[in-house]
Amino acid sequence: MPPISRRRTLGALITGAVAGSVPWTATAAPENRVQSCPLATPGRTGIHDVATTPDGGVWFSAQRSGHLGWFDPKIGRTELIALRKGSSPHGVIQGPDKAAWPGDAPKTYVVYADERDKVWLSDFGGNAALRFDPEAEKFERFAFPREATNIRQILGRAGEVWLPESGTEHITVIRTA
Repeated sequence: MPPISRRRTLGALITGAVAGSVPWTATAAPENRVQSCPLATPGRTGIHDVATTPDGGVWFSAQRSGHLGWFDPKIGRTELIALRKGSSPHGVIQGPDKAAWPGDAPKTYVVYADERDKVWLSDFGGNAALRFDPEAEKFERFAFPREATNIRQILGRAGEVWLPESGTEHITVIRTA
C-alpha cells in the first residue's frame, strides 16, 4: 500500500466535508436573470476578463486575437482595438470610476481605467506601462528604469497610478495631475 500523502488526506477530508454539507438539488434561475450575449467579431477573440463601465458598457481582454475589446450590451455593438503585434492580453480590471481595461506582449497582464477614463495596461514584453486615451485613440508609453518589472496589478486614486513591480521589489507611482 503506497503511503498516504498530506495533500491526498486533506483532499479527501475537504471533499467529504463539502459533499456532506452541500444540498445537491438546485432550482433553475428565472430565465430573465441570465443573458448570454454573442460578440460580433470576425473570429474567435479568446475573451478572458471583463470590466464594466458606468454607462453600461463592458471592456474585455481578447487574449487569442491580441485586442482590447468593447461591448455595448444595449445595442449589441462590439469594437476591437488592436494592441501591439504579438500581444495576448490577460486581464481587465475596473477602475475607481467603474470603467475597465485589460492586460499582456505587449504582454499585457493587467488593465486599469483611471478617474479620467484613460486606460492603463502593463506591458511585460516592453517593460513599460501604457496609457490609452479612448477619445484620441492613442497610446502613451511609460518605460521603467529597471529590467523585468513584471507589473501584475495597477490601481490608483485621483492624479496617481500605482504599479507594484513583482519582478524587482519596487512600487512605482505615475503622477498624472
